[in-house]
Amino acid sequence: MGATISTQTNTRTRRRLQMSVKKLTKSLQAPVGSIKRWAQGKRKAKEAALKKQSSTNHASPSINDLLRRYAIDVCRRCASTCDGVEPREIERWIRSVDQTLIQLGWQEQEYVTESSLVFLHVLAKESCTPERIANVEELRMTILICLYLGFSYTGNEISYPLKPFLSGATSKKAFWDRCMSISMSMSGAMLDLNRDSTYYNRMRDELCCSSAVWPTSC
Repeated sequence: MGATISTQTNTRTRRRLQMSVKKLTKSLQAPVGSIKRWAQGKRKAKEAALKKQSSTNHASPSINDLLRRYAIDVCRRCASTCDGVEPREIERWIRSVDQTLIQLGWQEQEYVTESSLVFLHVLAKESCTPERIANVEELRMTILICLYLGFSYTGNEISYPLKPFLSGATSKKAFWDRCMSISMSMSGAMLDLNRDSTYYNRMRDELCCSSAVWPTSC
C-alpha cells in the first residue's frame, strides 16, 4: 500500500512539474506572438550580425566551430568542479541527441544551428557554473536540460520525447526540478533573445569571439 501511495504521489508531482513548464512556455510565448517562430526570426538577426562581422573583418565561424567554442567555454567555466571533462564530450552529448531525434522521426534536419547555439550559450552563462555544477554528471544533465529547453522553445515540434535528454541515472523528478529552475531564472534572457536583436547580436559575437583552443589559459 505504501509503495502504491508513493508511486501515485510521484506521478502527481511529475504531472504538476510538466504542467508548470508548459504554463511557463505559454506565458513566455504570449508577449511575443509565437516563440516557435523564433528560429525563423533569427535569420534577419543573422544577416545583421554577418554585416557587423564583415565590417570588422571577422570571418563567420562554421556551425562546427561555434559548437566547439560553446563546448570549450562550458569546460572553462566548470574546470574547477569538472576536472577532466573535454569539449569533444560536450559536443558528442549534443550531437547524439540531435541525431537520435532525426532517427526517431521527430525532425528532418539537425537542430544545431547558429541561433540554437546562441540560445544554449546564453543558458550556459548562468546554468553551467561551479556554484551550480558539482561534477561531470551534473554538467551533462544540465547541458541536456538546456538542450531540451532549446528544442521546446525554438524547435519545430510542439513537444519532444524526454528519453533522449535524460543522462545516466538522472531521475525524471530531478530533470523536471532543474528544468523548472533554469526556466524561471532565464526566462528574461530567453525573451530578450527573441525581441532584442542587439542583445542577440551581442551574445552571438560573444560566442564567436570565445576561445577555439583547448586547453585555454583562462
